[in-house]
Amino acid sequence: MRSLHWRAEAFARYTFLGLYADAWEYGKVVTDRLDEYAGQDEARRYKMLNKIFGCIGAIGDEQALRALPAFVVAEGLEKLTNPAYRGGVHYILSMLYARFLPELDLDRAERHLDLGLSELERSEESEASRRFQIAFNRNGLALIRFRQGRAGEAVALCRQAREQLDQYLPADRQRLHRSVLLYNIAQVFATMGDIRQALEHLSQAIAMDPEYSEYYNDRGMLHFKAGDLDAARQDYLRGIALSPPYYEVWTNLGQCLRRAKDFEGAVRAYTRSLDLEPRQSLAWIGRADCYQELGELEQACSDYSAALVETPESWECLGNRAVVLYDLGRIEESLADLERAVGVAPKVPELRRNRAIALAELGRTQRAREDLECYLELEPGAADLPGVLATIQASAVS
Repeated sequence: MRSLHWRAEAFARYTFLGLYADAWEYGKVVTDRLDEYAGQDEARRYKMLNKIFGCIGAIGDEQALRALPAFVVAEGLEKLTNPAYRGGVHYILSMLYARFLPELDLDRAERHLDLGLSELERSEESEASRRFQIAFNRNGLALIRFRQGRAGEAVALCRQAREQLDQYLPADRQRLHRSVLLYNIAQVFATMGDIRQALEHLSQAIAMDPEYSEYYNDRGMLHFKAGDLDAARQDYLRGIALSPPYYEVWTNLGQCLRRAKDFEGAVRAYTRSLDLEPRQSLAWIGRADCYQELGELEQACSDYSAALVETPESWECLGNRAVVLYDLGRIEESLADLERAVGVAPKVPELRRNRAIALAELGRTQRAREDLECYLELEPGAADLPGVLATIQASAVS
């Protein structure tokens, strides 16, 4: 039992630190021996169920996620009697069906929230505690409404939940959870394309919880969409400073620096991201674009090739690598990439134009002219037509 206690402590600690994969090595043991660990202590059981749910959800293990609803019912609903805990278990089940399971079931998720609300309404918790849990139950419903395409209702539910917290809790209580409500409103506005409102609500969330790195990453993305690259860069760097390394923020920083034409800085950011997670085509392509701008063509070609391992049918990546190969004098390889790219996206004008140039370079004038005719159909009055024609005519003469 003493060993189990320390495994549970390690599981809780690693989960708190966000080291979910390591946490789960301890959590699996606690999960298998939950009765031994919790016994009749309902608070301990409920707390551990929350940690198991949070850890598996963060890891995204499909097999573990599929098994989790039955486990939560058996170890939660069938063994807990406290209405507050039962309400919380229904919330866990709702979030599984609304967010985490491979096949979502929003109707089932909503039913669990309704059942949870009924439990909370008969709870003997303090009024402040009960109202807090009800607010988060309704926040869960806001997520469901958002996923159903009912964005206005989602925002209204989040605002009502926040008003409940403001009414029943002192201003210094549950600041973290209040910030989550503001964050959720910001996400809805961002999806609706209202960047100004999204930034306003996310900045309020940061003011309440200034140490949460992912808020800065998300606000950085909003600044990036708005074209405020300096504000985006500052938010990404703040997110990096506050958190153990995670690749998304480094990739976002790379995107920001690349758009600001700091290609060397962007290369460093992409490289750090790829060190953390090599299987992400966006970072490979971003770094390849930077190497191309810096004239380091062999490195650019290598990175585009790495990206194509992850996304072999990306016509953009094939087309970009074709340009680099052409500049390196490897015309046959360039043409091979363009053949594949045109096969995937036959109506993209630039692919037809570039293939015409490669074909002309190789003396295949008839096919080059056919591509050029198609290019003109797709892009009437193209500004670069004289140059392309000159290239074909020159190759025909030679």
